[in-house]
Amino acid sequence: KNTDSDLTHSSSYEIAACWLACGLDPKKVIFYRQSDIPHIFELAWILGCLTSKGLLNRAHAYKAAISDNQEKRAKDIDKGITMGLYNYPILMAADILIYLATHVPVGEDQKQHLELSRDLAQRFNHNYSDTFPIPEPFIPKSGARIMSLQEPDKKMSKSDENENNYIALLDSPDVIMRKIKRAVKGKWARKLVS
Repeated sequence: KNTDSDLTHSSSYEIAACWLACGLDPKKVIFYRQSDIPHIFELAWILGCLTSKGLLNRAHAYKAAISDNQEKRAKDIDKGITMGLYNYPILMAADILIYLATHVPVGEDQKQHLELSRDLAQRFNHNYSDTFPIPEPFIPKSGARIMSLQEPDKKMSKSDENENNYIALLDSPDVIMRKIKRAVKGKWARKLVS
């Protein structure tokens, strides 16, 4: 969790620079900061009032945090878990639904996030009016996976927080080479170094 406002501010510019470097055309797309759109947070509040606690208890990030606390034998299994983490799936759903999205690009392992958005759209429509389309997942058929640098032939996960487990877009060429050389030599790593 980041509480450094200067870092948050500079990060938004770095993210925009990365998107531009990856080829997003500002003539065809709109860049915005979620925090600049109060309607997203207002919708998140309304959706939160429709969301059962049990639904959020099953969210991946919350379950992973609980599991970490259990492994550390914490007396309180909710130790260090903020409402920001707990409610994040609702905010994500609001960010999808507010734009009346019909299809959302997700990886196979991210379908749960979209399922919550679909569920909340149905609940809202049932309780109020037929407002939101029920978004469908768009899962690319390429089967591409982001692989861990530390475990051979294993897909990287969000829990791989160690900076040596991934190559960041803003890493310098020297840092990239150091990470590749330290990486476990899986099939893909051998191709990169050769």
